[in-house]
Amino acid sequence: PTPVRDAARDSDVSQTMTASGTVLLVDDEDLVRVSTADMLDSLGYKVVEAVDAEAALRLIRDGLRPDLIVSD
Repeated sequence: PTPVRDAARDSDVSQTMTASGTVLLVDDEDLVRVSTADMLDSLGYKVVEAVDAEAALRLIRDGLRPDLIVSD
């Protein structure tokens, strides 16, 4: 038998979990980048956006030290 999950308990856990750190988000499509940035922000990340790899590398060269990089 498959165990039944307690949806109320699962939602309580997800509401108390928050992320932290800086994410470098690299995507050349504005809609994808904006929606992904909103999602990451709502999870608790500080999001720095770059429109392409060159812009991302420039940010890193200028001192950005992201905890996570999300790229297409």
